[in-house]
Amino acid sequence: TQFFHTATSIRYAFNMNGLRMIQSSFESRKYLMRSCLNLQPPRRFRVKRRCLTTKPPTDGVGAASGKNQSRWLYDLMVKKRSLSFHKFEFNISFSELAGHAGFVVLAKSYLESEPLVLRQLALGAFFGLSAFQYFRPQPLWLPLRWNAAFISINLGMILLILKDRKEAEHFPDWEEEIYQELFMPNGVSRPDFLNLMKIATRYEAGVGCDGCLAKQNQEQSKLCLITRGGADVIRDGKQIASLQKYQFFGEMSYIAYRQTMSARMIDSDPGDLSDVPKPKATADIVIKSNTELIVWNFDELYTLNASRPTLRNTFLTSIAHDLIDKLVAEKLQPTRTKFNQNQT
Repeated sequence: TQFFHTATSIRYAFNMNGLRMIQSSFESRKYLMRSCLNLQPPRRFRVKRRCLTTKPPTDGVGAASGKNQSRWLYDLMVKKRSLSFHKFEFNISFSELAGHAGFVVLAKSYLESEPLVLRQLALGAFFGLSAFQYFRPQPLWLPLRWNAAFISINLGMILLILKDRKEAEHFPDWEEEIYQELFMPNGVSRPDFLNLMKIATRYEAGVGCDGCLAKQNQEQSKLCLITRGGADVIRDGKQIASLQKYQFFGEMSYIAYRQTMSARMIDSDPGDLSDVPKPKATADIVIKSNTELIVWNFDELYTLNASRPTLRNTFLTSIAHDLIDKLVAEKLQPTRTKFNQNQT
């Protein structure tokens, strides 16, 4: 009887161990099948995986970078926040605010005429638009790449403008005097004046000029500004006017040259400017002794003005004011002569 009970116990234990082994094998095959079919794994495996790592997000910055440290920035930008304005309430995220601000600043840049401010506004607008296009479930890579190009262009232009302004901070004393007296009151900026002086040539009486810089009925190809001394205007052998410091001559020929160039650009490509016929001078300009001049070639001056519209407008304003002063002086001259005769 004791032997029978012992044998029965051994057989029972063997059967129970076999059942446990079969059950364990079945659960393993069941887990493998679920894994192959992408089904939910058993609870103990889910807990273990959750403890080891965090499930990576499938959108936004997490998908782009795959780094947990970037997740907080994505959550900060895309989280909806309630904003109230008077009686209106809005649910909006920081990325949407950046998009709206970018469009508003871009519209403001279209209304700006000052080049540096315009470039700065455009730069800020493209940064705001880039933030909106990046912090979203699926980043918009096509406009992001274009925005990167626009940002690079505006940064380069800002650096060029700042470079020109740095160079234009300090002029030689004689150039500073010309700028303050003649060009600054007419709106010419310091960088524009710097470029204007780069193509100018400085002459003195008897050095590089023959005493008669313009001859009546002959082609005139230079615009001149008297910076010291004076000159006489002679037409048909008679002196009709005198030019003083900071007055132009050759300006009427330059205006006629501009009109010819404008008509030529409308008709066809201007090509080589040297073959453009120059207007004829209407009088002789005979400079006096100890006279200093600044001379611009028509072709170089026209090319510079065409590349810098702000300089073109302000430079023509300076010439127009000089012409007005000459006309006023010419109208007042007979009155002054008659008054002096009466005093005598």
